[in-house]
Amino acid sequence: IWEWLYPDEDYRREITEKVGDILKGEEIERYETIIQCKSGEEKVISWTSHPLRNEEGEIIGSIALGSDVTEQKEAEERKEFLNTLLRQDLRSKCQTLSGYLQLLEDADLSDEHREYLRKAVAAGREADEVLELARELEEIEETKWVAERDLVKVLEQVMEDISNLAESGNIEIEKNYSESIGSVKGDYSLNTLFSQILKTRIQTSGCDKIEIEAEKKNGKILVKVEDNGAGLSQDIVDLFSRKPYRGVTAGAGGARYYMIGEIGKHNQAEIEAHDSELGGARFDIHLEKA
Repeated sequence: IWEWLYPDEDYRREITEKVGDILKGEEIERYETIIQCKSGEEKVISWTSHPLRNEEGEIIGSIALGSDVTEQKEAEERKEFLNTLLRQDLRSKCQTLSGYLQLLEDADLSDEHREYLRKAVAAGREADEVLELARELEEIEETKWVAERDLVKVLEQVMEDISNLAESGNIEIEKNYSESIGSVKGDYSLNTLFSQILKTRIQTSGCDKIEIEAEKKNGKILVKVEDNGAGLSQDIVDLFSRKPYRGVTAGAGGARYYMIGEIGKHNQAEIEAHDSELGGARFDIHLEKA
């Protein structure tokens, strides 16, 4: 039956080794295999197993449960394919829109209409950045390794990367943390996490001051990023608390804040959003110490 279910010899050997590990007591959750049915059709089976023990605690066997998740996987693949097409189509339209807006910059416009043009260009640029962040998030979620990152080096690199944006907006950034704060768990996207928080606040909140603090707290390292811009709506705050989405964050940066939260989860970071004593928003990022 093994040769029938798993006709490929190399794949069958891999599955056989996994079964051997299960019989030795290994527990698995949602381990997927592809089996071939009698009709030749392939099915994706998700397996969960637990060892069976006697009264002395010795392993005497294992119980495994397999569920057919073929339709679910196909639905996920269709959804991902559609999302990819939508991103490509929207990016193409954003580039076309940007081209037309650039042509208008040479036109003889009144001050009022030139201000409208400026806002349209900024909105188009932000839409393109959201699409790029969505593409980047997809790559980030495929990364499986976790490294030891020097937090100070991460923050300094991020502030260097956004320095031009901060200077053009006359944004004052204050730092308050020790050079020896230590290292945290995360991968390369830890830089993306902090740069996106700062970029989003600079571009959408109207702030002119940002404070960054870091301290050791409750066995973790807490980084606080707060500003004096516009506060966050309750719906944005709820995105970080994992409360049900009510569908009213459109136009308030909901997509960007959601993706920031997902990048945080990928780096084992807990993010909380609060009102800031400066008058704007405060993000508390709890990072695992390395």
